This record gives sequence, structure tokens and C-alpha cells, in this order.
Amino acid sequence: MSTPLAALPRTAWRAARRQTRIDLRTNLLTGAGISYLITPVITIAVMIFLRDSTIMESTISAAQHLLPGMLAFGLVIGGVMGVASELMMEREDGTLLRMKAVPHGLQGFLAGKTLTHLLLNLVSAALIVIPAAIVFPDAAPANPASWLGLLTIFVVAVVVTIPLGALLGAALRGYGQLGVGMLGAYGLSVISGIFYPLAALPAWLQVVGQIFPMYWLGLGFRHAMLPAEAALLELGGTWRTVEMVVVLGIWLVIGVVGAPIALRKMIRGVSGSKVAESRERMLSQGY
Repeated sequence: MSTPLAALPRTAWRAARRQTRIDLRTNLLTGAGISYLITPVITIAVMIFLRDSTIMESTISAAQHLLPGMLAFGLVIGGVMGVASELMMEREDGTLLRMKAVPHGLQGFLAGKTLTHLLLNLVSAALIVIPAAIVFPDAAPANPASWLGLLTIFVVAVVVTIPLGALLGAALRGYGQLGVGMLGAYGLSVISGIFYPLAALPAWLQVVGQIFPMYWLGLGFRHAMLPAEAALLELGGTWRTVEMVVVLGIWLVIGVVGAPIALRKMIRGVSGSKVAESRERMLSQGY
């Protein structure tokens, strides 16, 4: 994340590609791949249920508003909490310990995570957007410029969330903390305006919701996918593009600067004895 892919040493690039191939096979060609079908099915079912409802007496249907929210929600949960949980598991199963002995191991590891989650999120988003666009044409981007905007905010979401996930995973010290973080992420989705306009919430919740990137990513997806009149449902009645770029830029800097520092600190603390201790705990306690 801190090193552009084009500038990676050849050994790190090979390791990143190998890791990406393994992760993609594990996620898509095994039983785990079924999970990528669950969210699209649930999304379409809920959209069908909400197709006749409108948001805040506007012309925007609840089904239209739900689709960009689901994309933002999935990217944040997958990019932040997904990467964080993977790092914790790989710390305890010895993956990070082995990485310490490989030249440019940290660079290859981070590049592999970035490539893997970029491709996995692309598959996940396509499985949601394409069927939804077929069933609900009004919910799809209206023109090529809107599709380009959707692709742009998708890339921005991946670039912002993956470093934050690595930073969080390096900072957490146990699965109990991870569980608390997951509950916090789900709670944050309720007050981030991704399922219902933030303007409908109390003022203090509006302030809290705007601090975190989930709201701004949801705003970007809504801007790309909803008609222009949907801006009237947002705070201030506009898409606030400048503010969105500034806030997401701040979170990107936090992740890109903080993640490598936290990861190096975490890796230094990994040892064979700690891995063995973690395995014994998993066998005896299950976590």
C-alpha cells in the first residue's frame, strides 16, 4: 500500500501475484464462494419488497436508494473488517512469521492483499449491480458518464478501505476486539445515511456519521447511480463533492501512513512461540 505496484521489486511482485492467485481460488472456487451469492440475492429480494416505497416523499424509490448503500456497505465491511480479520488470522497461523524471512515480504504481502481485495470486491459489486440493473433499470447508472463515476468511486473505496483495514488489523489484539469492531461497523452503517438519508436523523447523529468514510463513500455511490434530483435528499441539498474528496483524502492518508508503521510493529512482535501459543489456545478454547 505504501509502495506503488509498478515500483515493487521483482521478488515482491511475484509473491504478490502468487498470493493473489491463491486467495482468489480460496475465495471463489471453494465453498466460501457461495457467500458471494448471498448478498446479491438478499439485495434483490429487499429491492423487490421496497419497490413501491419512496424516500422522504420524493420521487426516489427505496429500492433505488438501497442499491448504492449496499455497495458502500459491502466495500467498507469487506475492505476494513475483512482485511483486519485476515491479518489477525495470519498473525496467529504463522503466515506473518514466514513473511519475515522472505525478502521484501511486507511489500509483497501488502500488494497481494490490495490486488486480492480489488478483484474480489469487483466480483462482488458486479454480482450485485448487474442483476439489480436488469430487474430495476431505474436503479442503474443512467449513462456512460455515470458508469464511469461508479467505477471511479469503486476504486476510491477500495484504495481508502484496505489501508484502514490493515491498520485496524495490526492494532487489534484479539478476536474479542475484532468482534467489538464488527459490531461498531454495523452500528455505524445505521447512522451513516447509506440505507436512509442522513438528513432524516437527529443533528448529533449527522455529525457523528460524517466523521467516518462510510457516509462519504455512500454519498459517492449515490451521486453516480441516482438521478440528479436525489441530491435534494442529502445534507445541504447537494452532492458536496469537494467535501467528499477532502474527507476521503484524510482517511486515505491515515491508512497509507499508519498501516505500514503498525504492520511493521506487529510483525516484529510475531515469534514462533507466540504462534504455537495461539494454536494451543485455538485447540483448547476455539478462538
